Amino acid sequence: MHQPWASLLVHGTKRVEGRSWPSPVTGRLWIHAASKVPDPDTVAAMEDFYREIYAVDGVHHIDFPQHYPVSCLLGCVEVVGCVRSEELVCWEDVPQSQLPYQYAAKGACLALVARREWSLWQVADHAFELGAPDVIIHPGDVADPDDYNRFIQATVDHYDQY
Repeated sequence: MHQPWASLLVHGTKRVEGRSWPSPVTGRLWIHAASKVPDPDTVAAMEDFYREIYAVDGVHHIDFPQHYPVSCLLGCVEVVGCVRSEELVCWEDVPQSQLPYQYAAKGACLALVARREWSLWQVADHAFELGAPDVIIHPGDVADPDDYNRFIQATVDHYDQY
């Protein structure tokens, strides 16, 4: 996957990925960054785009990845399903803060990261109620490279058992 989209997806900023073909793939999917170095203008444009998207839900501070590395395995995401492009319009109605609950209701395992641990427990409790079979929490700042690496490694270690 090309940068900056690969890092934005693994980082959790980008929540939906589009393809022109249907896919039956669900579950854990490892994301590899392509070898092409991202153009700084493209990175800036994508960060501006996500600032606008999140601002609709009242989120005015987004911690973007500090780096957009190339030619490497970045981490994994949980694919919960594939929708036709004409169905994707309905995702506009789902606030970003509700996406963990949408995934939980579809039976996805979740790895949650936030700076405030108490809010993670609240989200995790509700996700379990909705049907998530497993939820792990990681208090930390995904914009901090050490926290980010710790979170990714802990998530890989935990879900490697599945």
